[in-house]
Amino acid sequence: MQLLTLNTHSWQEENQEEKMESIVAAILNWDSDYICFQEANQRHDAEVATELPGYLEVEKQFNVPVKKDNFIKIIAEKLLAAGSTYYWSWVPINIAFDQYDEGVGILAKKPFQPHDLALSEIQDFNNYRTRHALLAEFDHLNLISTHFSWWYDDKEDLAFAHEWQQVMPYLKTDKPSLIAGDFNNPANEKDMGYDYIQKTMPTLHDSWHSAKQTSGDITMGGEIDGWIGQAEGKRIDFIFGNETIHFDSHEVVFSPNHPPIVSDHYGIHAVFSII
Repeated sequence: MQLLTLNTHSWQEENQEEKMESIVAAILNWDSDYICFQEANQRHDAEVATELPGYLEVEKQFNVPVKKDNFIKIIAEKLLAAGSTYYWSWVPINIAFDQYDEGVGILAKKPFQPHDLALSEIQDFNNYRTRHALLAEFDHLNLISTHFSWWYDDKEDLAFAHEWQQVMPYLKTDKPSLIAGDFNNPANEKDMGYDYIQKTMPTLHDSWHSAKQTSGDITMGGEIDGWIGQAEGKRIDFIFGNETIHFDSHEVVFSPNHPPIVSDHYGIHAVFSII
């Protein structure tokens, strides 16, 4: 089975339509089974969508409807037009840059039961510190698409640790489980988010470390929103699986070594099996 995760930075990219076509072409080429998107945005003032093929309704904490320019909706429509049906869901997180409803979402070839997981202590749609994840519950698999806070937020709280504790119960299970997305915690920074994951859930394994074949490393090429003044590339996007997941390959995509670049993050494409 194949999984793609990408922080899309949607509607903030130049040549957005062209980049969306590149994402769709890659999904079709890989024949991806599961896709996790973060920063899957829609314009706050856009019209509400009335036709949502493949959409799976989720009980959202914030009463924000899917709009016509919802990034995942458009990707799903383009895939459908190309002959590939995907089921999808999306949860709103906060208002970004005063103009976007930011959210996370999942697309999959099979239908699933979506759940909105509140992560942050703050739960205010108008506050950028608000964080949520989307859990897709399949008969055979749990999959979480997430966009975490930094280890410390602007008030020096341990933001990530609290948020991670909210997803742990959904990963501490015998059921095959995966969590993928933008973790905002570099893998090489000691005693912070990445080490906290290893400490609190040592049975989880990072696809970059455990895959038979690995291509690429960093998932952020330098200074981007949230990492101002950080010129060095970092590995902050991950896929973790529990003991029942075996990773065959991990490849950094939509990157300088695997173009085209479609976002301010690079993506990860992993091939895995359930054991």
